[in-house]
Amino acid sequence: KSIAYFSVRADTPNEVNEVFRRLNTGGVALTQLELVLGKIKAVHSDYEEKLWTLAETIERKSGIKFSSTAVLQFFHLLIKNTIRIDEDRLESADIRAFQNALQNDTEPLVEVFSGYLRGLLSINHASIVPRWLAVLPLAAYLTVRKRKGHEWRIRALSAPELQQIHQYFLLSQFCDWNTQTMVNAFAREAIASAEGGQWFPLAKIRQIA
Repeated sequence: KSIAYFSVRADTPNEVNEVFRRLNTGGVALTQLELVLGKIKAVHSDYEEKLWTLAETIERKSGIKFSSTAVLQFFHLLIKNTIRIDEDRLESADIRAFQNALQNDTEPLVEVFSGYLRGLLSINHASIVPRWLAVLPLAAYLTVRKRKGHEWRIRALSAPELQQIHQYFLLSQFCDWNTQTMVNAFAREAIASAEGGQWFPLAKIRQIA
């Protein structure tokens, strides 16, 4: 579709971004996530379309709608160790990391939905899970296990390993383990355990909670 636009000549991206921000302060201000996505798309123009495709794959395989913005927040957790998105903290190396995550870290995220939530728990709709942020440490755990060459597919894990994951999932939902501080701390512990191929760190997470 046709769009109206004007070009901005500048020596640095900061000058252009400042114009971009000022144009949007008179209307609906852009969110931090939108600003981050804008910086990524300046380098990888088709990035958002690929996020849409991944979100559609998740919904097709599980029946669960997980938005492209939620996928981007998960990648942010992997890359910046926090779900709090701050455009000012995004560096050039981070943009490359976002591209790498989209290329290499999608399978474990899909596995959480199709293999675990739908495959083992028969969850087939987003409304059944009220605390979605609490699911992200599970996805981070499987992702890092895959990166380090450990088994990451849900059905290949042993029964005791799965029991730790089941208990975390249920506790996180019933006890509202969904705050930013909790999710960030849980993900750090999950990633540390995944790097060594250890079980999901339920005991440490309970202490934090």
